[in-house]
Amino acid sequence: MTKLIAVLTAFENKLDRRVAALSGDENTAALAAEVPGICAAYLKLAKDMTDAGHIDEGLRAGRKALQLAPDDLDANYFIARKLERLNRVDEAWQTLVAFENRCGTLNGSGNDTLKKLYLLKAHLEHRCGNLEVSCAMLQQFVVNHPRHALLSKAYGWLGKALDGLGEHDAAMRAFRESNQELSRAPGSIEWIDKSSKILTRLETSSRWYRDKTCFDWSSPAIKDDHASPVLLVGYPRSGTTLLDQILDSHGALTTLEERQTLSGLRGRFYGSEENLQSLRLLDDDGIMACRQIYWSNAAMFLDKPLGEARLVDKFPLYIRFLDIYARLFPDVKIIVALRDPRDVVLSNYMQRFKLNAEMAANLDLARSARFYARTMELYLLFRKFLPDNIHEIRYEDLVCDFGGESARLLDFLELEWDDNLLKFHEHAKKRWINTPSYEQVSKPIYRDAAGRWNKYESHLAEVMPVLQPFVEAFDYAS
Repeated sequence: MTKLIAVLTAFENKLDRRVAALSGDENTAALAAEVPGICAAYLKLAKDMTDAGHIDEGLRAGRKALQLAPDDLDANYFIARKLERLNRVDEAWQTLVAFENRCGTLNGSGNDTLKKLYLLKAHLEHRCGNLEVSCAMLQQFVVNHPRHALLSKAYGWLGKALDGLGEHDAAMRAFRESNQELSRAPGSIEWIDKSSKILTRLETSSRWYRDKTCFDWSSPAIKDDHASPVLLVGYPRSGTTLLDQILDSHGALTTLEERQTLSGLRGRFYGSEENLQSLRLLDDDGIMACRQIYWSNAAMFLDKPLGEARLVDKFPLYIRFLDIYARLFPDVKIIVALRDPRDVVLSNYMQRFKLNAEMAANLDLARSARFYARTMELYLLFRKFLPDNIHEIRYEDLVCDFGGESARLLDFLELEWDDNLLKFHEHAKKRWINTPSYEQVSKPIYRDAAGRWNKYESHLAEVMPVLQPFVEAFDYAS
């Protein structure tokens, strides 16, 4: 990661020198001719910086593009959207207002970038508390653009605004439209097919472990240079991002958010009985080699060496791979975020995720519930095998007793209390949060999301039988 940032910074300096060389009066025409290309280069650089987790550097490059071409649509959208994602809503709003003052009021017409700016303005109205205004803007868009690529996003944000207004039936219709539009997007069928294949692999793992009473292998007699990682998992929308921000605010911990630390390992030890058997039969040399792969993967995503800090590996759906972690790191500490299964499946259905094999399951409510059930069925087997390694923390308990639940979590991690945990939402505003929870975790603890499923109970009737065993297993029946 450090090498990548060095390369990007060198390229930025090269662009800066080119702009400086063309800034004299005698070069006005030459500068004008090169502005589009230089602006696009700054924006590409800004995106790469942001994707690498260097947010301030990414914004700096984006602002250079905007300074060079104040009316450039892509530059305005990049800055406004990134500021909104960073929960700097006032600054995002000011960027859009400045654009409208120069170029005219956004009305949902024009090219695709103008439409994206319009939708972002509607979303910012929501985030500023103007839900009725946001609804009106989004409803106008879906009526005027019934076959547009941005329709799924518009319906998704409309659903959230309607939910905020208490119009739950209308909100559910909007979420359904959003998911149906996304299902028709290029590549969606392929992702849905891959999602079905993951279900098959989950069933294979559950079948393999179902009749066992333990992981039938011996612990390796080897050590490496790092303390075993802390694994933070849980079905998506169960509070893992909230826990990630809380833990990352502790001085003794460094979190990685959804990075492929199991790259090169997952395919070897998951998905078939042969792979599961190869995990079981690993010898000490094989385990040491796998640990080296793991730590090498992690180092790629860290800005600096871990030193004395302990790694928190946050990846919700790595809950499927607890056997791999337990084999490689017998003393691994595993934090499992739990939430009422009905709220989990509803929340996933309401989110407009970037499609991949896992998230494609959420485009259909019944498939989403089935994916949840197969995943958590496997987890219940792992929980039986790893009673001393696992600490479960329920979202509802955390928001009701933040201090007590956080203290118990730190006891599990054998860490002292750190007052920075009380300011986790301020810490979150300084980080790029690559999940749909970026809005929520920038706020102090609140309880509004607990029990939301009650408002949508009639819409969940078809999936209640699938979820009921897990409602009972995780003590949400009362």
